[in-house]
Amino acid sequence: VHNMQQGCDMAGKKLESAPEFFPGAAVSPESEPFELMFQKYRKKIEAGARFFQTQAVFDTSRFAKFMCEANALD
Repeated sequence: VHNMQQGCDMAGKKLESAPEFFPGAAVSPESEPFELMFQKYRKKIEAGARFFQTQAVFDTSRFAKFMCEANALD
């Protein structure tokens, strides 16, 4: 996605114009272990994710912990 936004296709050839994307990713705040899930979340941010869609949340205290950690990254 990053290369395409820079105006190149996957083979490195120039595109006529660069497409615009708003890349997102999925996150499962209730996954165990929390530290591994959060490490994957950070990697997705580093890879360019600009928004996240969560899986269904049933444990609101766990979700609150995730949100506190996520907000601390800013």
